[in-house]
Amino acid sequence: MNGADAAAATLAAFLAASGARSATAVLDTDAGPVLVECDATDGAFVTEGEDARPALPAAPLPIPHLHSFELIEVDAGRAEITAPMGAVAHLAGATAELARTLGGRSVLTAEFATTDPLAPLTIAARPGEPIVLAIGEEQFAMPEGWPDRPLG
Repeated sequence: MNGADAAAATLAAFLAASGARSATAVLDTDAGPVLVECDATDGAFVTEGEDARPALPAAPLPIPHLHSFELIEVDAGRAEITAPMGAVAHLAGATAELARTLGGRSVLTAEFATTDPLAPLTIAARPGEPIVLAIGEEQFAMPEGWPDRPLG
C-alpha cells in the first residue's frame, strides 16, 4: 500500500459523499506524478509511470464536509447552470479543499452528472490556482479566491 492507494480510497469516499460520478487526481509526489482515477461504477485505479493497476484497499484521508445534490440542470448551449443556491460553490469549495489535502501541486477533477448526459459539470482544482468549471466541453476559469470570495 502507498499514498496513491490512500488517495484512491479518499476519492471513493468523496464520490460517495458528494454524488460525483467520477474523480481523477494527478498526485504531486517526489517520484513524479501519479494518476489516480475513481469511478462510481468501475472502482479506482492507480497509474505510476507505465504501471497501471487496481487500487489496493487503504484508509482514506479526511474529506471535507459535503452535501450531495439532485441532478444539476444545465443548458450547455447557453452555458447556464440551474442549481440550489450555493450548490456549485459548495461542490467547488470541497473539491479545492480536497486538492489541498492531496498535497503539493496535485490536481483534482470531479465530474458530476447533470440533466444533460452529454454535458456533465466538471470541477478542476489545484492549490494556489483558480478553480475551473466546465459544462460539457466549455470551460470557465473562475475568479481567484472563488468560492470563498463572492462572484462579481
